[in-house]
Amino acid sequence: MMNRTAWGLTLVIIATVAGCASDNSAPPGTVPAPEISSAVFYDSKDHENVFITGAYFKLKSDNRLDVIASLNGRNWTQARRIMDSSSTIYKATIPYGAEYPQVWVRVYGMNGEYSPPFLVHLY
Repeated sequence: MMNRTAWGLTLVIIATVAGCASDNSAPPGTVPAPEISSAVFYDSKDHENVFITGAYFKLKSDNRLDVIASLNGRNWTQARRIMDSSSTIYKATIPYGAEYPQVWVRVYGMNGEYSPPFLVHLY
């Protein structure tokens, strides 16, 4: 009788644990991928200056590789200059200006990866 009770209790515990849903969220303490929410050409004199806002960008830096730009989404070129940066903004001069039909940017994040491409708009 004791074995049957122990066996039944074991099956109930296994069934309870098996029914638990897994949690696919990022582990505590990890930083999400960088996200761009806006990218605009902002200077009427120098059409290559871009203002990028978002979240989880790399902290204060002047590394030109932190902002990269592309015309086709395949070939990426580093920024010419980083004027300002924080975890939520980049002000940079990129090699392509507002005269191009489509300019895409990506930024380097705290997690050590680049954001998905984001299309730059006119201010």
